[in-house]
Amino acid sequence: MPLEINAHGHLYLGIPRIRYVIAAVLLGLAALLFATWIAKDPVGGGEFPNWFRIFSLIFCAVSAIGFGWWSAYGSPLEFNARLKCVVRGKRTIARFADVDHVEILEKQAVRYVFYRVRLRLKRSRSIDLGPKRSQFDASTMAADIARVMDKPVQVVVR
Repeated sequence: MPLEINAHGHLYLGIPRIRYVIAAVLLGLAALLFATWIAKDPVGGGEFPNWFRIFSLIFCAVSAIGFGWWSAYGSPLEFNARLKCVVRGKRTIARFADVDHVEILEKQAVRYVFYRVRLRLKRSRSIDLGPKRSQFDASTMAADIARVMDKPVQVVVR
């Protein structure tokens, strides 16, 4: 998701709500598929053990509910320059003083390069801000965040 500016003038990272809705619908359909499979053959025919089918049903249903909730009620990640902290909804995730640097992680595969932007905290934790499609997108996002937070940007190649 690209960085945007909200009504208060703060940068924020939105939530991919459409992706979460699609994931919730697909997982809900998978849960229905497992439920009908269990209803047609409650004992289990031998292809898969019965515990696997029940576990799959529960996993898909709980995941669908979670993605549905997050798509409806999830809050964006806001970089509040006035309070000098990173906020999600009303909860403070990290203060700017706790952030060591903004990191661009570059992972090289055989035919593709992956980019992720993260906030590296001083206590050796990190806050992942998500994948980026290109080096330009990752560096633009990292530069905008670093400018607001007054922190350096580091590139890590793996």
